[in-house]
Amino acid sequence: MITIPPEVEKQLVALAEQRSVDPASLIASLVAKEMNQDLAVSPTTSDEDIDPNALSRAIAALNNRSPEQIKAAQDMALREFTAERELPAGAKTIFDVIPEIRGHETDEQVAQALRELS
Repeated sequence: MITIPPEVEKQLVALAEQRSVDPASLIASLVAKEMNQDLAVSPTTSDEDIDPNALSRAIAALNNRSPEQIKAAQDMALREFTAERELPAGAKTIFDVIPEIRGHETDEQVAQALRELS
């Protein structure tokens, strides 16, 4: 058992809510990170330990990002990952090459666009 000052507990609960995790898991993760250790999934994990809504919350978090958060993620991706091929002439980043996804195209329009790209 660990005693945490009430003001720290409030901040911890708020942070856990923001990250859509339970406070105990957040504490364990932070302690493990501080100790430079990765938390391994225990072989004794039961179905009660599995959060069935985790994927839905993760998708919602991605869909609800602000333009600033999206830009920050793109900047991080550009810093962290290197391209296997050179970009086409005129493209400054991979995001200049990736087509905008509109979602209203027919299957034939998508197939035609893919043929044009290859």
